[in-house]
Amino acid sequence: MRGIKAKLLTAFLTVIAVLFIAETFNSAMSFILIQKYQKITDSMISEYQIIETTSNLVNSFYDLIQYANDKQRVDTFNHNLTALNNLLAKLDKNINDPGSWTVYLGVKSSVNNVVSEANKGVAAILAGNFSEVTNYYNVANQKNIFVKENTSNLLLKQLEYTEKLQADINRTQLWIQIIGIILFIGVFLGCLWYSLSFSRTFINPLLKLTKLAKIIGDGNLEANVESDLLKGNDEIASLANSFNSMVLSLKANIKKLKEYNTQLIKTKKIV
Repeated sequence: MRGIKAKLLTAFLTVIAVLFIAETFNSAMSFILIQKYQKITDSMISEYQIIETTSNLVNSFYDLIQYANDKQRVDTFNHNLTALNNLLAKLDKNINDPGSWTVYLGVKSSVNNVVSEANKGVAAILAGNFSEVTNYYNVANQKNIFVKENTSNLLLKQLEYTEKLQADINRTQLWIQIIGIILFIGVFLGCLWYSLSFSRTFINPLLKLTKLAKIIGDGNLEANVESDLLKGNDEIASLANSFNSMVLSLKANIKKLKEYNTQLIKTKKIV
């Protein structure tokens, strides 16, 4: 038997499920958009840092030329080199736009050229071979100019991608609003339909039974429970059948009382 409680619980859980799905969808879309914005923001920050870090690497290389045996300057050079490699590894993961990726490969190539010349120069310094060091520094410094130019082009590409991303975000937000409105209308109409169905299925039968009880209470024993109320397998049908059994039993008892009373009258007359 599927009772009133089960039906109400089902309706309540259905509304909760729809609202949960809608909220989950909105949260997921918002999370995706935030992730895209965060990635492109991190990428642009890293690109600015590449310009600065590459220049710092070249400057630390120049300091090593001046002070070849200074361990602190060697550590500074290695620190800049590590930072530059970390920035490239980060950009490898964050840049997803095909147009930006093509330009980024040019940036990465220029940075690797600078790193290669700087490493050759540092190796020559540590080996005590100073004849080619100045040449390595000049080549690294010249390659660093290409790094700045290519990184500037990459930043422009990233800005173009940001404009495209903004258009996608606006379109996605529009769809989120449309879906939200559709879900709201659907839930509203569903609740309205269910309230009318609940009224027709449960409230109206209860009103009919209440009215029937009042009629019988007023002495009209000819009234009967409507046949449509006796059908079904819920509490309303069970209540209607119980009430009908009670009415039939009451009629039978009254009939017996009348017959008994008639018999008593006849017996009294005979006596």
